[in-house]
Amino acid sequence: PGGGATWPKFAPFTQENGNLMFLTFHSHLDYGFFTATGAFGTQDQTPFQSVQLWFAAIDLSNVGSGDPSAAPIYLTLQDPTRANHLGFWSEKIGCTDSATDLCGSYATCQGNVCVPTTDVPK
Repeated sequence: PGGGATWPKFAPFTQENGNLMFLTFHSHLDYGFFTATGAFGTQDQTPFQSVQLWFAAIDLSNVGSGDPSAAPIYLTLQDPTRANHLGFWSEKIGCTDSATDLCGSYATCQGNVCVPTTDVPK
């Protein structure tokens, strides 16, 4: 009750010779110790928005012989204080060391790669 997953968006590309597809979706399910009433269920912390993005893989080589879906993964670099509805896909995220803002609020550019920081709000 109160949970659900909607707005699926498939990646515009496949892997493993076209047998592996990925998708994002949003879900109202709590993640780990984060809840709609706040981190770790306490009222004195910033509320965790119940609409967050998740990511999953589908292995088309298993269609007809088993479950082709993989367990979903919570996308950790999103701001947990905002409702997140729709994922966007890119094969490559590029940045330059002089333009760290391209990586978002919770990552820095190191060697032309966005690397997560540890200061994600809790």
